[in-house]
Amino acid sequence: MNLETKSISFLFFFLLILSLILSFIPIEINTENSDKNFPKIKNSFSWDDFIVESNSDWENLVNQGICYGNGTEEFPYVLENYVINETFIIRHTNKYFLIQNCIINNIDLIYGDDIYETDNGKFINNTFTYSFSISCANSIIFTNNTILDRIWLYYGSSNLNFTKNNFYGWNSGLYCQSTINNLKILYNFFSNCQIAIFFGGNILNSEVIGNEINGGGHPDYQRYGQIGILTYSPNNNVIADNIIRNSNSNGIFCNCPNVNVINNTISNCTGNGIYMYDTTHSVIRNNKIHSNDKYGIWLYDDCNRNNFSGNEIYNNQIAGISFSGSNNNILFNNYIFNNTNNIGNPGYTHNDFNNSEIGNYWGDYQGQDLDDNGIGDSPYYTIGIFGDNWDYLPIWRDGPTITIKAPYGGKIFNNNTNPPKLEIECNDPALDELWYEIDSLGSHFPLPQNEKINQSIWESLDDGEIAIRFYGNDSEGNLNTKDLTIIKDTSAPIINFEFTNSYINNTQPQYFDETINFKCIVNDTTILKYLYFCENTTGTFQNRSMLNIDNNSWEIELNIHNLNWDDLFSFYFCAKDSANWTTIKLNNSGYYSMKIIDLISPETELVFISMSENIIDQVNRSTTFTFLSDDFNGSGTDKTMYKINNSEWIRYENEFNLSGLDYGFYKIYYYSIDKACNGEDISVSTFVLIDTEKGLNQIQGFNLYIFLSTSLTIFLVAFLFSWKKKIKKYH
Repeated sequence: MNLETKSISFLFFFLLILSLILSFIPIEINTENSDKNFPKIKNSFSWDDFIVESNSDWENLVNQGICYGNGTEEFPYVLENYVINETFIIRHTNKYFLIQNCIINNIDLIYGDDIYETDNGKFINNTFTYSFSISCANSIIFTNNTILDRIWLYYGSSNLNFTKNNFYGWNSGLYCQSTINNLKILYNFFSNCQIAIFFGGNILNSEVIGNEINGGGHPDYQRYGQIGILTYSPNNNVIADNIIRNSNSNGIFCNCPNVNVINNTISNCTGNGIYMYDTTHSVIRNNKIHSNDKYGIWLYDDCNRNNFSGNEIYNNQIAGISFSGSNNNILFNNYIFNNTNNIGNPGYTHNDFNNSEIGNYWGDYQGQDLDDNGIGDSPYYTIGIFGDNWDYLPIWRDGPTITIKAPYGGKIFNNNTNPPKLEIECNDPALDELWYEIDSLGSHFPLPQNEKINQSIWESLDDGEIAIRFYGNDSEGNLNTKDLTIIKDTSAPIINFEFTNSYINNTQPQYFDETINFKCIVNDTTILKYLYFCENTTGTFQNRSMLNIDNNSWEIELNIHNLNWDDLFSFYFCAKDSANWTTIKLNNSGYYSMKIIDLISPETELVFISMSENIIDQVNRSTTFTFLSDDFNGSGTDKTMYKINNSEWIRYENEFNLSGLDYGFYKIYYYSIDKACNGEDISVSTFVLIDTEKGLNQIQGFNLYIFLSTSLTIFLVAFLFSWKKKIKKYH
C-alpha cells in the first residue's frame, strides 16, 4: 500500500469516528417563529423558588434559560411547564408576562404578597394548590386555572379578571378585601367552597357574572354563604346570571348599599336564597329563588328602600319573602307561590307591594278578576304589627301563557330526516308541565321549551298539514293550549300530461290554426310557486306561465300563427312548489314534440280564353291553356296533372295549346297534389276545337241548326208520350 492510499484510509476512518461522537451530543433546535429568537422550555421540571422582584430579574431568567420572551405585549416573558414547590413571587414589575401550564404549590408564605405592585400578567391553565395573594396589582388575568385554596385580592388592585377558572374544596374561593376597583369574576365554577366569593371592604364597580356555585357554604354562620358581599361603603357592584345551589347556608348575602342582584338562580340552600342585612338602595330583579330550607328572601334588619321586581319565589320552606325591621321597600311584578307562607310576618314594617300599575302574583290570592284585565278585583292582604300591608293591584293569571316562537304557522318542511324544532316560550313561574299532541297521532309528548319532534314520529307522518296542539298546566291546575299547523312536503310535484283530447285541443295542429290549448294536472301537497309551459316556437325555449283553472288543473293557450306546415316545436312542463321541490315533465324520450300538418287539398283552375259564348267553349289551336293551383297557405302545391281525352297523365310544367290536334270535341281532365300529399278531386273542362274561319260547320258531318232542331223535336216527343201515359192511368 503506497503512502497516498494510506493517507486516504486514515482520513476516512477519522471522519467516521468523529460523526459517531457528534451523534451523541444533544443539539436543541428552536422550532419557534424565527422572529422571536427565544429558546422554548421543552420539558416540565421541578424548581423550589421562582422570584421576580424587578424588571431586570426577568432578563436574568431568560439568560438562564428558564423563561423566554422580551416583556412586550406581543412577546411577553413566558414561564411554562414548571412545578414550583415552595416560593412563587412576582413584585415591582410592569413587564408583560405569561405563566402557563405550571403547578404552583407556594408552601412558603413568609414573604407576604405573592403578586405585589405588578401589572400586565396572565395566568393560564395552571394549578394552585396553596393560598395565593394579589395586592396593588393592575391588569392581571386568570383564565382556565384550577384553584384548590383561597386567592386573596386586596390593597388597591384594579382591573383584575378571573374567567373560566375552577375552584375546588372547602378552603378554595375568591376573597376580596380593601379597595379593589373594576374586578370581573366571570363564568367560573366553584365546588364545595366554604365561601365561594367574599367581598369585604370597598369593592367598587365590579361584576360577578355567569358563575356556577355548587355546594359548600359555612353552616355555622348565618351571614356566610355561597356569595358574601360584605362591604360598608357605597359601590356599584353587579351580581348577575349566576347559578347557586346546594349551599350549606345562604345563597347570596348582601350587607351593603347599591348592589344589583339580577337574573340569578338560587336553589336548594339549607339557609336562605338571598339574605340581606343593612342593605339599602339596591335592585333585586328577575331572580329565580326556589326550594330553599328557610326563606326565599329575608330582609333581616335595616334593609330599606330596595326594589324587588320580576322575581320568581316558590317552594321555599318557611316563607317566600320576609321582612324584619325593614321598611319602605317596593315589590311589584314578582311571582310568589307554593311557599309554605308566601309572605312571612311583616313585623314592625311598612312596605309597598305594588307600584302605580301592577302588584305581584300571590299563589294564595282568593279574589277574582271579573273584568278580565289581569288585575285582581280586590287587594291582597297581609297582616303586619305595624300597620297593614296591602297589594292593591294583585296579578291575576288564568294559567300558563304559551308563546310559539318557532316554527310559524303554515311553515313548510321538506326534509324527512330533519324534524322541525319546536321553540316554545312559557315563562309562567308556576308551570307544572308542558307537552304537545299531534292531531293525527293523539299521543302525549313531553316538551322542553326547545326540542325537535322525535325523528321516528316525524318520519311516520304523511305529507300534508300537520296539526300540533301545545298544552301547559300550572301547579294550581290551570290548563291552557295553543295550536299550530305546519306543512310537511317531502316530495316533488307530480305533473300529468297526455296527448289525448282531454289534455290538448288539437293533437294535429294545422297551418291555419291560430292557437292550441294545452292542459295538465298537477298534484302536490303545497301551493305551486310556478308552473311553466316551456316551448320553443320562436326558436329558443321560453317559460310561459300556465293558468290555474280548477283545483289542480292548469292550462295555457299557445299562439302558433307564425308556424307553417312541417314546422316542428318542442315543449315540456316545469313546476316548483312552496317546499322548493322542482319537477320537469318530459316524455319517455325527451321533450314533447309537435309538427304542424296540412290536411287541406289544393284547388286548381284551368284558365283559357273561349272564342264563343255558346254552351260549349270554342278554342282554336293557338288558344293558351294555363293551370292555377292554390293551397291556401298550406304546404304548397307539389304538382298539377292533366290529360286530354284518353291520353296519358301529363305533369303540368308550362302553359300549352292544342296545336297538332284534329278539330272536334275535347275534354281536359286535371287535379293538383300538395306537398303534404293532399290531392284534390279530378276536374274536367269540355270544349270544341275549331277552325277560326269556318266555325262549328267545318266539323265534318255537323250542322248546328239541324242539331238544335233535332234536339228540340226529341224533347217534345218525350214530353207528349209521358203526358199521354198519365191520362190513361186516371181513366
